[in-house]
Amino acid sequence: MAIDFRFIKKETIRGIAEAVKNYLTRDGEDISIANVPTLIENNFNKDLRNIVEADGRGPMQYVFLEETQLKGVTKIGAHALKGWSYLKTLGLPNSVTDIGYGACSGATTLETVRIGNGVTNIGEQAFYGCSDLKNLTIGRDVSIIGESAFKGCSALESVVLPGRVTYIGDYIFSGCTNLSNITLGTMIKTIGKKAFENCKSLTDTNFITSSITDIGEYAFYKCENLLSADTRNATSLGKGVFANCTSLESVNINECSEIPPFAFIDCTSLAEVYTEKEQCNIGEAAFKDCEHLSSSFVRDILLKTLNIGNYAFSNATDADIINIPGTVATIGGYAFSDNQNLASILFSSDKEGSKLESIGSHAFANCSQLSSIIFLGSTSVPQYLGNLKDEITSICRIHVPYSLYDEWITAPNWCDIADRIGIIQSTIPTEEEETDV
Repeated sequence: MAIDFRFIKKETIRGIAEAVKNYLTRDGEDISIANVPTLIENNFNKDLRNIVEADGRGPMQYVFLEETQLKGVTKIGAHALKGWSYLKTLGLPNSVTDIGYGACSGATTLETVRIGNGVTNIGEQAFYGCSDLKNLTIGRDVSIIGESAFKGCSALESVVLPGRVTYIGDYIFSGCTNLSNITLGTMIKTIGKKAFENCKSLTDTNFITSSITDIGEYAFYKCENLLSADTRNATSLGKGVFANCTSLESVNINECSEIPPFAFIDCTSLAEVYTEKEQCNIGEAAFKDCEHLSSSFVRDILLKTLNIGNYAFSNATDADIINIPGTVATIGGYAFSDNQNLASILFSSDKEGSKLESIGSHAFANCSQLSSIIFLGSTSVPQYLGNLKDEITSICRIHVPYSLYDEWITAPNWCDIADRIGIIQSTIPTEEEETDV
């Protein structure tokens, strides 16, 4: 049985008046049907069950608030309809300009919301936890949608944001587990923190427009069925942006010069990340536990890398050879740990020599097959090698240029493992070369 405000008895209206007498201009004032919108504006948040039962209509089931019933309303106040367990439909007329903080939060039976063209602001947590909300229409004049506005609307499948929205707030669609179809306006520049967290039905990010330049921390965290992502125009990606997207296979991040910490941690299906930037930094645990990174991707991304963060490639590739170019300045702790197929590491350099300054503690820990580390073309001895001498296995040998051998085996730290240091055969000068010298 649906309850329609138009047919509630006058005595019941008086009951409502009594329930909200603190909002009346004077005690005892009669309330007419026309006053019902005023009650909603003034944060009326009472369970109507007892009132309706007293009206002789029996247990209350559902309430439908349509545009015609709310004619004249200009605002849905903070918590106005919070927790209404009987509200089924909410239709806001064009006279409404603002939806307040938590206005309909926890209205778990709410299925349909129509937001009129007069609304400009949807407040924070406005529809938070409306778990049955499936049909959503947002008016064309909305320009601001607050944090967590639709968080936990797990039945929501499709959403179209109007063209005046410029920012997608933090947590706005977090936990919308059935959301699969999204249309964004072309004025949006920023996606906030955890905006699409745990949106398990998303399979791609084709809805990301070219106007979006900033994507916040953990924006797509735990989007478990996301297969591909294209953020090629974004210049800034937040920490953990695609963390735990276990089905993600490829990502385009063309414009980013930094792969942020935890960006792809636990993306166990990830093979490739595309970027055209000539130089980049790889943050802490950026690719940790990405078990299927292709060896070609690891090779190509390292050619552009300046600094490698802690755990950056821990348990991340089945490559047996890794080439670390001379442009890399620092390698963080545990950076390449737990890569069980890794057999050889080649430190190369160009005409300017190697810029390598330090190797962090346990950088190659638990690489049980590692048998050779080659410093090809080095012009100086790295001053810090972390726990390298303790973590490499007994089968591992370090190969250095002939010209630096004596310096290498007597240098601090390195002298402790001098028995494992050998000469790269191709660097030994011939008799003619020695004569020329």
